[in-house]
Amino acid sequence: MDWIPALLKHLAIARSGVVAAFVTTAVFLFVPLFAPNYLPKLSENWSAALIGVFLFSGCLLSIWGLEATSAAAKRIMASAKASRGLKASLDDIEASLIYALGCNPAEPINLDTIDYASGSTTRLELMEVVSGLSDKGLVDENPFARNLVSLTANGRKRALELHRIHAAKK
Repeated sequence: MDWIPALLKHLAIARSGVVAAFVTTAVFLFVPLFAPNYLPKLSENWSAALIGVFLFSGCLLSIWGLEATSAAAKRIMASAKASRGLKASLDDIEASLIYALGCNPAEPINLDTIDYASGSTTRLELMEVVSGLSDKGLVDENPFARNLVSLTANGRKRALELHRIHAAKK
């Protein structure tokens, strides 16, 4: 049974061969039904093999098509999220967090090290702000340590805008 993964690997490489097999078997299976003058019907010995190749190649093409559609949908969603983040309006807390992250964009902010007692926001409010900025595509939360927050590429662009506005006001 070791030949099955090897076959699938080679079939993934030779997609054009799979398309050719699908089209060829479709022609041999369906043209004799609709236009018997152009192509005579094959013998019954070949019909089972043709149906097998037709179904196998059709399934592979369907899987590849679904994968391509899924990848395209993910790219579209990511692009929409990124453009929404650049255009989205920010409230004062969001803008100040993006500004603070932009002061040292290579380092994430650790939410555990912030002194919430002396600040005007609570940890819960800041976590909500981080969640909103993450939805806008401006910050990333570290999946292994949710207390670490860093800028995305679009977040760095937005932080640069905020730093330029702040510098112009001085």
